[in-house]
Amino acid sequence: MNTAGDDMAEYFRLFVEETGEQLDTLVEIMLRLEAAPDDRNHLAEAFRMIHSIKGSSALLGLEQITSLSHMLESHFDRLRSGKQRLDAEGMDCTLACIDFLRICNDDIRDGRPLKNDPKLLARVDRLEHTRSAAAAAPADRPGAGPLRAIVRLQPELPMVEMKVELLLTRLSATGTVLSCEPAREQAAQLPSIRELAITFAEGTAAEAIREAADIDGVEEVLINVVQNVGSGAGDTVSEAARVHAPQAPDPSPPAAEPAAAAAPTAALSATIRVDVERLDVLLNLTGELVVNRARLAQLTSEIAPAFRKSHLSGGSAVETLRSLLGDKAAPQHKAQLLQLADDLELLEQQLQVWGEARSRFSELLEAVDQLTRVSASLQRGVLETRMVPVGPLFGRFKRSVRDIANELGKRVSLELCGEKTELDKRMIDEIGDPLNHLIRNSIDHGIESAAARTAAGKPAVATVRLTASHRGNNVFITVEDDGGGIDGERVRQTAVKRGLLSQATAETLAESELHELIWQPGFSTASKISDISGRGVGMDIVRTKIIGLNGSIDVDSRRGEGTCFTIRLPLTLTIARCMLFRVDEGVFGVPIENVREIVSAQGLRSVATGGRTLADIRGEMLPLVSIHDLFHWSGSARSREADAVIVLQSGHRLLGLRAETLLGGQDVVIKPLDENFLHVRGLGGASVLGDGSVCLLLDTASCIDLAQQDQKTRSDTAARFPQVSS
Repeated sequence: MNTAGDDMAEYFRLFVEETGEQLDTLVEIMLRLEAAPDDRNHLAEAFRMIHSIKGSSALLGLEQITSLSHMLESHFDRLRSGKQRLDAEGMDCTLACIDFLRICNDDIRDGRPLKNDPKLLARVDRLEHTRSAAAAAPADRPGAGPLRAIVRLQPELPMVEMKVELLLTRLSATGTVLSCEPAREQAAQLPSIRELAITFAEGTAAEAIREAADIDGVEEVLINVVQNVGSGAGDTVSEAARVHAPQAPDPSPPAAEPAAAAAPTAALSATIRVDVERLDVLLNLTGELVVNRARLAQLTSEIAPAFRKSHLSGGSAVETLRSLLGDKAAPQHKAQLLQLADDLELLEQQLQVWGEARSRFSELLEAVDQLTRVSASLQRGVLETRMVPVGPLFGRFKRSVRDIANELGKRVSLELCGEKTELDKRMIDEIGDPLNHLIRNSIDHGIESAAARTAAGKPAVATVRLTASHRGNNVFITVEDDGGGIDGERVRQTAVKRGLLSQATAETLAESELHELIWQPGFSTASKISDISGRGVGMDIVRTKIIGLNGSIDVDSRRGEGTCFTIRLPLTLTIARCMLFRVDEGVFGVPIENVREIVSAQGLRSVATGGRTLADIRGEMLPLVSIHDLFHWSGSARSREADAVIVLQSGHRLLGLRAETLLGGQDVVIKPLDENFLHVRGLGGASVLGDGSVCLLLDTASCIDLAQQDQKTRSDTAARFPQVSS
């Protein structure tokens, strides 16, 4: 058993998690510092974050991270002490360092070796030589005279002897040590030492002393310039610098000494880090429990008729028969009648057993009901352990908006709403790239230049709004901008030019239908290709990714007013509430949120046009298809007509789907098909039902796409998908 290796793997995992959180916080701080570069609190907080990353990486031997963070830490030490001022180059360089550290985190997570970036190291090093008007303190200049450093340690410091030995070794490397109080031989053996006084020869830099003394356990460092070394501490003529280590408290005294420490305004909740893989195992087991619960419920419903109370009473029949025997029975039949009486008595005993079984069956029903409640609570509890707020994810886009806006020369403000909305951790990890695509698209395509906005009577600073909210068992995320909106006419001409539509068909499309064309692979209206957009590899990927998460995306745009993308996502990828129905091919399910309504197929008016069937459903002519039509299952014929039509909805698009038998709603455990089978467009997964049979789950958006594409191949002038009624 490789215990040491397992421990190191755990340390690296914790480092990746903690560093990721610290980098997210650091980006937030940097964006605030961009607006207020002299804010000492934010500068000190950024310094502490970088210092923490440096210390953790050094402990694990990650030299690439340690060297970069050490240089960056030195820069922020100069910034917080006022020797330099944060400028545009310092801001951009720091953000570039954060990007590099994120790459290092990914490499560690994936088991790849870390790489150095010499150009980035040189860029950070140049920051030291671009000092602003603030002059260096006298003690920072080597050669000002001998320096006396007083290093104070934290009280009751564990392993203080080792800390002192390490500290003296580091300090000795910075310059010539003239004296040490207490002597080095004694200092490393004192278990309660609190202070060291070291005098360095002229030419030693105070900066080097501060860096060497910056280790865990150091509370404060005082550096003084001395004139006459031989006369001791009394020869100090000036205090050149008072430096507090990162662990030191704020040196400014409080306004008034409180009588007792104030209690926190709110209790902090206890938390524990749990590996997502462990949660996945727990969630899978919960899913199996849901399947078994459904199985028990189905079995009890099937055997329930056997225990319904019967009017048969064996006891009364036996007594009646015995009373008739007496002297009235013929001798030749008396033996047979007695045997019949005995048989009836056995039947009576069996009826008593059935009566007891009926009582036990009632208890079984109560147990199944209790299991249902417990498993439902367990299911909710497990799902809640995987739920995390979207706030940290949203916060990352502040940096993206800043960088893209600066690159394009636009002025953009990002507004965040609903940061406390919670979503499955796996979903959070997967939705980041699609959101980034949408935000980049909004800034590049949607938002106009400041001059154009001013000419149109808009504020010069555009707004991109990112919002999250809960509705039922779904989370809705919107990306909205107040830019120029989608140019429908340009989309129309681009679609014709790329051969997606004929000119005749394109002329018949409404504005909202033109907007749907942006999801086509390779579609782009950008006039030139750039690093941000124009290659036609964005929007179709966004939609494919979201569909892969069992979600959907819709676009709504108004020319001159802006565009809004609305993403619907289930709370979790594993368990969903579905409407089940049966056809000859088997049982299928569709998410409840994609079912607008269910109508009876009896008396439904329909018309055939362009090789397709349209049904009149409450005044709307909707395409009407069957499972055969969607998947082109040849050789299968319906045994009977459909009993109902399920109206499926994805965004603004509607589709009528024939169902031979409705089975009702049920919670199903979704299992992916791609792991063991080829991907089948239109199917979003599978599930095992209570009777052990397999149910295929439909991907609503893909099914509507399949129906629409098949409709176009049959006739280029076929009826179009209608919009949802307002």
